[in-house]
Amino acid sequence: MELRHVRNFVTIVRSSSFAAASETLGLTQPGLGYQIKQLEQELGVKLLQRHSRGVYLTSAGNQFLQHAEAIISVTEKAKFAMAALAANAAREVSIGLSPAPARSLGQLLYDQKNQNGVRFRFHEGFSEELHEEVSRGSLDIAVCLHVDNASLKTIPLYSEPLYLIGPKSDRPSTRSTITIAELGAYPIVVGSRTHVPRRKLEEAAARHGVKLMIVQELSAGVLRRSLVLHNGQYTVAAYGMFAAEIESGLLEARRIVEPGINQSVHAIVASTVPPDMETLVLSSIRSVMPALPKLAVLD
Repeated sequence: MELRHVRNFVTIVRSSSFAAASETLGLTQPGLGYQIKQLEQELGVKLLQRHSRGVYLTSAGNQFLQHAEAIISVTEKAKFAMAALAANAAREVSIGLSPAPARSLGQLLYDQKNQNGVRFRFHEGFSEELHEEVSRGSLDIAVCLHVDNASLKTIPLYSEPLYLIGPKSDRPSTRSTITIAELGAYPIVVGSRTHVPRRKLEEAAARHGVKLMIVQELSAGVLRRSLVLHNGQYTVAAYGMFAAEIESGLLEARRIVEPGINQSVHAIVASTVPPDMETLVLSSIRSVMPALPKLAVLD
C-alpha cells in the first residue's frame, strides 16, 4: 500500500469530488482515479462511489477512512520526531580533550553541555590522536597540546608551566620552585616519547646538560598517576593534572625554573564546523578558563 494513495484518498473524501481533489493535488482526474482503483484492488473492497454531485463513501470506504487518517497522523508524528532528532544532531558538537585539559576543563565544560541548545559530546585522547581525528572529521574540535599541523585551524587558548609533582616531603619546604639542574636527583616517571611534557622536559634538560633519572616510561596515564600517588615516584606535568591531590596535601608541586618549561593548549577546529558553532564553543571554553589554576591566557 503506497502512502501517497492513502493521502490522495483522504484528499478526495475531504474535497467531496475527484475534480476538486485533482486541482488540489495537481493531478489529472484519470490519474487520480487510477490510483484509487489500485488501492481498491489491493484492499479488495470498493471505497468510493461517484455520483452527479461528486463522490460518497461506501461502507468499506467509511471504515477505511478512519484507518487512513490514523496512518497519516502517525506518519506526520514520525516526521516531526525525526526532524527534531535531526535538529538536535545539527546542534551537537564533538569535543576531544587531551589528558591535561580533560582533568582541568572537562568537568567545567560538562556542566555547560546543553548551553544555548548545543550538546557537547566528549572524547578523551592524546594530543596526536586528537589531531588525527579532527583531520579525519571524527571530531569537530579538539582542546589539546599543540602539535605541528599546518593544515588544521589552530586557536591558542592558554599556556601553563610544568611542575615536578611527587610525594609530599616530611620536611617542610618554603621552596615552590625547582631548577632544571636539580631535577636530575629525582626518579621521574614519564610518558611516551611523543608525549609533549616529556619532549619539552628532555629538550630543556639536554640544553643544560642535565641527565634525567627516568625510571619508567608509560604511555597510559593511569599507571603513571598511580606510581606518583602510591609508590613515591615523581613526574613532570601541568598543575591541573594533579590539582586535587596537591591541594588536599597528598602530593606537592614545585614549578620548574631556570629555565621554566611551558606547554601551550590550543583549540583545533575542523573545517566543517560552522563559524557560529566555533564561536559558541570557544566562548564556552574561555568562560570557564578563569577557574583553572596556574595558567596564562594566550591571545
